[in-house]
Amino acid sequence: MDSTKTGGKIAATLTVEMDQALRLRLLSLVQDDQSVRHRLTRHRGSDPDVRAKLDSLTDPHASDIGVIYWTYPGPAPPVVLEMHEVDRRSLAELREVMRRLGGWPWRSLAGDDGAEAAWLIVLHADRDRPFQRRCLTLLKAAVATGEAEPWQLERLEDRLDVAERCKPRHGTIPVPEDFEPIRHS
Repeated sequence: MDSTKTGGKIAATLTVEMDQALRLRLLSLVQDDQSVRHRLTRHRGSDPDVRAKLDSLTDPHASDIGVIYWTYPGPAPPVVLEMHEVDRRSLAELREVMRRLGGWPWRSLAGDDGAEAAWLIVLHADRDRPFQRRCLTLLKAAVATGEAEPWQLERLEDRLDVAERCKPRHGTIPVPEDFEPIRHS
């Protein structure tokens, strides 16, 4: 903490230095996240049977947004299992980071790209909605202080809205015209 004397008063300024190791760890996690999702997209595009199954498992009418439960006979494609494992590891690591920090990895601490990486991990933590809700609260505070981007908050709110069968309030997630919300937002 720096303190300077101004006009007979002491003004204190808290200086937060970016934690480069934290930033790089978050970027590594999101690189794994995006890599497996790109492989899943390529696999989906190369196999019509898998594409049809994935489409049915991600239909907003009948599924939980972002959660792929392989309900078909036979094993899930290895890339689906890998995605589940990457999501599990990333979520566990982010939980530990947040426990150590005592909250959200703000941009002043993790850098713009590190904070965005944390947001993307939370966005993909669809198997743990209560964690996403807790992060939503932390993200609101971060946005209010300029430590996170408003669009990140909007995307997470919309994802949770759709997961709870509500129309997305910000319109960042397209839903079919006949999407029937259980409750109105």
